[in-house]
Amino acid sequence: MAGFGRFTDAWVIDRTLFEVMNGGDCSCCGFSHGMFSLAQMMEMCTDIETDDKRRERSSPWPATMQQDIWRDRTLLRRRLKEEMATYRAFWLEQGPAFARWIAYEDAAELRKFLQFPMADMEPEPEPEPEPEPEPEPIPKGEILREQYGLTGPFLVLACQALEQIKHFGATGYALDGVTPEERIFEEHLREADGLFTLAPEFLAEDEKTGLPNVVLMVRSLGGGKLLQKRASQLQNDGDDDRDAADGGATPSFRQDRRLLRRIMMQFFADNVAQKFKRSRRRPSAADIAEEPGGGDEKEDEKAMEGTATEPSAESVI
Repeated sequence: MAGFGRFTDAWVIDRTLFEVMNGGDCSCCGFSHGMFSLAQMMEMCTDIETDDKRRERSSPWPATMQQDIWRDRTLLRRRLKEEMATYRAFWLEQGPAFARWIAYEDAAELRKFLQFPMADMEPEPEPEPEPEPEPEPIPKGEILREQYGLTGPFLVLACQALEQIKHFGATGYALDGVTPEERIFEEHLREADGLFTLAPEFLAEDEKTGLPNVVLMVRSLGGGKLLQKRASQLQNDGDDDRDAADGGATPSFRQDRRLLRRIMMQFFADNVAQKFKRSRRRPSAADIAEEPGGGDEKEDEKAMEGTATEPSAESVI
């Protein structure tokens, strides 16, 4: 990986240590790591591969900071897993109607709902005295801190991983995603003007299933596992995120990046689902009867049955 230096996993470590040692927020969130050993918390994160756990045991984090990071990694997974049932229920109840609605929705209009503000993922800076009143700032840290209760070193680490996602092409790493839905999302994720969004091509239909990628994304959020592990042949092909400069000893933040992208998927899915639900409340009975394909609902539901079984992730539709 010669030629790649910035935004690697080694960079994430350096930036996190710098931010935490220079005043990073370290308050607790109610999930006491004193109840569990480091090894126990690592075992709770079942999606993290054995080699990555081994590297983490010899990571440069101070002991207390390492405990805090793994506590919040465990907490975030627990909360995301709890939300999976909501997505599964939405897909099973609304999947066919949602897929039909997406097919008729204007692409340009739909893209407005596929925007994720970076400011909502960043920690709130320490207040500084201002000589004159400033306009009210955009609330920051809302999603990770307010919705998921993250604080302290892991919140700082997550923000560095978010910056890494923003500049992922500079790392020289292969795609992090394991499932087709993850990889398509990752390939089309873009950042511009402080927003994460998806390239217009993401709104196309998947060649294998014939369903729009947006539909597959929403369907995937209620699947059996929060994050699927990579197949063994992929784990051994040397095409992963190891920093060549340190001989592969640097802890990997692949799973943290996958979680952050999953939170973005949830954010997009919630926005699109809310728009769908509002549109369902508007039409009258006469409008529904005149809608193209309105009489084919049962046939559509049968056609969708085979795809309504195994979705894969989380949020709050």
